[in-house]
Amino acid sequence: MRTPRVFRQLLTARIPAVVCGEDSYTGQSDEHRRDWFIERLATLNEIFTIDVCAYAVMSNHCHLVLYTDLDVQRRLSMDEVINRWCTLYRGPAVIQRYLAGDALNEFELAAVSSIAETWRSRLGDLSWFMRCLNEHIARQANA
Repeated sequence: MRTPRVFRQLLTARIPAVVCGEDSYTGQSDEHRRDWFIERLATLNEIFTIDVCAYAVMSNHCHLVLYTDLDVQRRLSMDEVINRWCTLYRGPAVIQRYLAGDALNEFELAAVSSIAETWRSRLGDLSWFMRCLNEHIARQANA
């Protein structure tokens, strides 16, 4: 009997935009950024095939314990992959036409399938997970 393989990742990330606490120079509190981080983490947990098992947000970095579920990633249908990814990004015109139910020729359908496979791999990729986390929070902090 084979034992199941479990992929666990412990990730320590320095996210400059998630500097929480009070700035000693200006006296301004950035504690609200902790909520941004937690909300975005919950959103990405629903989209990616990476489960957040535990997290800790410090004043200048965070710790994440993540589970990469390769079986879920493989089982996603093309439509599920596209819908998940399009909650983060708009996607190219051919994807927009596919989602709208427009008639596509065989080359366009092949393009949709190829794009969906690229997105499938990204949905299980820690680098893309962290990119989506960092970029969103940095944009909020700089707005």
